[in-house]
Amino acid sequence: MRMRLKRVLKNNVGFSIIELMVAVAILAVISSVAMVSLYSVNQSNTKKSTASINSSLLLCKEKALTNAAKEWKTVVYEDKVEVVKVAFDDSVMTVASYDFPNNVKIFVNNTENGSNGELGEDYESVSFVFNTQGSVSKVYDNNGNSLKSSLGSYCYISSRYKSRKIKNVKLFFSTGKHIAER
Repeated sequence: MRMRLKRVLKNNVGFSIIELMVAVAILAVISSVAMVSLYSVNQSNTKKSTASINSSLLLCKEKALTNAAKEWKTVVYEDKVEVVKVAFDDSVMTVASYDFPNNVKIFVNNTENGSNGELGEDYESVSFVFNTQGSVSKVYDNNGNSLKSSLGSYCYISSRYKSRKIKNVKLFFSTGKHIAER
């Protein structure tokens, strides 16, 4: 029995070319499926972030039009967005909060593909204050510095994944109207 096993092992020196081609084909199919699913997840993360920003702006504008308060604002951080009510007695209450998916960077700037204004790098947060007419009355950073004059009449709030997958919300200050990119 041992002799026979030695002879079989001695004659079997490796894989045939057909076996190698089948193995490579299987690896190619598996890697292409993995790449497609990874691309879908990353694109979905930027869409989720954009939808969270858009929902927060809409809620804040509606609250400013219908509920009395000293100030209604949407505060955008690097990892979340919040709708905040400042009452007449200066008490602060978070009405809604949405977390952003991991690995998505948020930017606030005046150009559609601008790279300045990164939250977490250039600003800790950016606040958009809505007045009782539904327009944006103030835009300021975490230090209280006004950003409205440097941004112009509108701004882009961008969700990005590795600078390739970009989704924008364009916010017009005079009307409070915002348009989310689909």
